[in-house]
Amino acid sequence: MKLSEPPAHDRWDPESTRLRTVDDRYRKAVQAVLNRINDTVRAFRRDASPPAPPRTRRLFTLERELANFLVGRGPSDPIEHPIAPVHFQYVQDPEPISTNAGQLRAKAEFSVRLKEDTEIESTTLRLKVKCVVVEDNAEGDRISYNLQSDGELTEEATDSYLFPIEKDAPVSFTILTDPYDPLWTVRLSPDVEPVAVGAAQ
Repeated sequence: MKLSEPPAHDRWDPESTRLRTVDDRYRKAVQAVLNRINDTVRAFRRDASPPAPPRTRRLFTLERELANFLVGRGPSDPIEHPIAPVHFQYVQDPEPISTNAGQLRAKAEFSVRLKEDTEIESTTLRLKVKCVVVEDNAEGDRISYNLQSDGELTEEATDSYLFPIEKDAPVSFTILTDPYDPLWTVRLSPDVEPVAVGAAQ
């Protein structure tokens, strides 16, 4: 080991000039010592490192529902209503838009039409709008909104509206909320249901 040291005596060098004048087993001994030191240091670092964090458990169902809530379903992805021969389709997903006063307004555009294979030529449907502030995973105060439609719309009760629909004549809607604090989380979710399933008008 002494023969492998340079004049500064600050390291061991298996390629030292002085080691070339002696048997090669001395050079190999120096290299073996250095290898053992490196292996020991690596093992120490590995054992001293904190354990790797556990793999994140993904809640795929919750992720999907949150994605639908935050960004909505695309216009190419119609929603089949489970109890009525109706297509509900977003033209513009529910999303917040900024105001000049530093607040937000939620906006959504969607259309409703009767399915092509339904035997119903016309009927009356009910539109229910839920627009509330979400606080601690619970629904809080209601947010006012403006509802526009290119069809005939009758307010049945608060957040509940009736509208007639005919086959091959979809009805379009636009919802725009009043301004609200940008720190709030607002849930805007329209839903359509039949007034009387299968009842022709």
